[in-house]
Amino acid sequence: MVEGKTWFECLVKWMYSDEVSAKDIKEKNTFLVDAMSFTEAEARMVEKIKEMPRGEYSIKKLNILKLDNLYDDGDYEKWWKVKVVIEEEDNKGKKKKYPFFCIIHSDSAEDAAKCVAEKYADTVSDWSIKEVKEYIMTDYFKQI
Repeated sequence: MVEGKTWFECLVKWMYSDEVSAKDIKEKNTFLVDAMSFTEAEARMVEKIKEMPRGEYSIKKLNILKLDNLYDDGDYEKWWKVKVVIEEEDNKGKKKKYPFFCIIHSDSAEDAAKCVAEKYADTVSDWSIKEVKEYIMTDYFKQI
């Protein structure tokens, strides 16, 4: 589990030539980077790109991703973004809803929901899963 981070979503566009067909290839990849600022996120992404020589690149988008937890508990094909809502009473007895988001590495939406249920089984507050949808990303880079 990776939690308590500020995650930035980075869209990288690549342009390179296929050695076999000699055709120009355009590719887009989404990466997540945990960082303290936009400047740090961009610098870390550029560092990582240099390790992946694919030709010309440009960072097309860099934005903060509202994300509370990232669970990478295995080698699966897909990533899922799960919206969870916690319900708690405030000091006046009024019920308040607090949404948060997780990204789960799992084979299916059902497995992602089961993973969240396991992770939050011991939570004292009432909570429910409101949405599970596929999240397309290539990789993530956390700080060590």
